Amino acid sequence: MTLVVTLAVSFLTGVVMFALFAGARALVAALARVPGRLSPFGEAPRAAWARRPLATRLALTFAGPLAVYALATALAAIQLMQTGTISDASTLIDVWPGGAADAAGMQDGDRIEAIDGEPLASFTSLRRIVAARAGKRLDILVERQGHRLHFSVTPSAGKIGVQQRPEQPTLAAAVRAALPMPFQVLPARLDEARKPAADLGAPIAITYPPVRATLGVSLLRAAAGIAVASVDGLLLIALFLFPFRRRSEPTQADESVGFPHPWLRAAARAVDVAVFAAVFIVILLVIQQAALVEALGASLLFPMIPLEAALLASWGTTPGKALLGISVRDASGGKLPFGVALRRTAGAWMFGLAANLPIGLLTGLLALVRRVAYWDAVDGHRVEHRAVSRLRVGMVVALVVLLLLYGIAIALKPLLHPL
Repeated sequence: MTLVVTLAVSFLTGVVMFALFAGARALVAALARVPGRLSPFGEAPRAAWARRPLATRLALTFAGPLAVYALATALAAIQLMQTGTISDASTLIDVWPGGAADAAGMQDGDRIEAIDGEPLASFTSLRRIVAARAGKRLDILVERQGHRLHFSVTPSAGKIGVQQRPEQPTLAAAVRAALPMPFQVLPARLDEARKPAADLGAPIAITYPPVRATLGVSLLRAAAGIAVASVDGLLLIALFLFPFRRRSEPTQADESVGFPHPWLRAAARAVDVAVFAAVFIVILLVIQQAALVEALGASLLFPMIPLEAALLASWGTTPGKALLGISVRDASGGKLPFGVALRRTAGAWMFGLAANLPIGLLTGLLALVRRVAYWDAVDGHRVEHRAVSRLRVGMVVALVVLLLLYGIAIALKPLLHPL
């Protein structure tokens, strides 16, 4: 698959996911007949949302993640139908040419049922039995096209030369297997980061065979992977956007003020992302968990949402904003309460950065040209600017460009130099 096609699939998948997230929220708003509307790029919910029943507010919160979850499970199920599945309970095998199993007459597609008269419950059991009886002749019972056949096999160096074969699941089985996948990605990555790499060649030469990767299968796999891996982060952002009850009506932002200095604010956010990412990476290196940096990937930045909210609530600014003389205040000029700051930051990440999806390049530009940004209009925030020198602005812009180029290089490295 070419680099251009990979980038196109990533972008289009992000477009669909973002449209589902925003569109599902807008649909709930329409069905609940709440005054106002939720546009695809994030108009603020009206104050009437806060007076709605809890069930309605929960529906608004979970509509977006559920829509993306449905897409992720559907894509994952289709992928499993195309590529097949491998589970530990499966003893369907392929045979390595020249191995002990091949010499004994076993064939691709055989299903091992028993060894020395003992029923085989899983492929792990096969691994254990072969390792324990290295050099001893084994009587292996296999099922082949409805017939049961016995083969005498002597493991060589604890291996018999077989590997699991993917099985073609039914639609129902594929859906059942796909349902938990969006919530298994992050824990699986963390487990892989904590464990040393497994030796898949021992003791019975088991590997996960490569699926014949046609262009269609590769594109589907890429789209499914992006969607499945994004569900956790989108759910977290949605929870931060939950509309709590308010004792008084919020003061809406004065649209005559407009969106001041949008490019400086974009540069400030880029610096903030770089600073927070650097802090998290240094902490993981200090506690000797460097593998978690790659395992967490984009999820590494989601803790930035509550941290940025805490900075806005306590200081009224963030490192990037302070560097460019930017501060955020409520309509009366005071600092934002933490809950309000949390909702503002989550709004910026979802409707400005699109939760780190490729479509964030588009949503960020659209956010910059709006008269009032979504995350400022929610509670009537004021973004204040003080004068800063041109030298400082130039240095920040240069830093942002370097960070952007570095990020592109990191993102393209596995595509340009596949393993």
